[in-house]
Amino acid sequence: MGGQYAPPASPVEPLGPRLTREGFEVTEHDGTLTARRLRRAPDRGLLRLIVPRVVVHVTARRVGVKTAIRPDGLAWLMLVMVTGGVIVEWTMERAAYPRDYPPWFVYGLALVFVVALIAEIVVTGRAVDRAVGHGAVGHG
Repeated sequence: MGGQYAPPASPVEPLGPRLTREGFEVTEHDGTLTARRLRRAPDRGLLRLIVPRVVVHVTARRVGVKTAIRPDGLAWLMLVMVTGGVIVEWTMERAAYPRDYPPWFVYGLALVFVVALIAEIVVTGRAVDRAVGHGAVGHG
């Protein structure tokens, strides 16, 4: 009885190849697909800190498909760091605590990172919509 004790077929299995065609690397765990867009930029070094990545979780429901697009762990860390940098720039006096960098640097870095993160979320969301289908997606 070959299939009697086999695990049931995954409800999100047909979505995996469609996400792969849209340029994602896909893994599955407990019926949830986790997808990340493939990149030309390396996943290490200074570029990894400045260029944010997002993770997509796709779960099949009876009603449709639920997707959740969130920053990955390093992107969350960078958000905390640039927020802390902006707060420090606002609260510390330059006369009492001089710095070796220009005053606009921290604000510029925070702005560039947040804009890049928003752009990554929008581009990834559009690619997921193309792969999964427009009517069945609920971003969560």
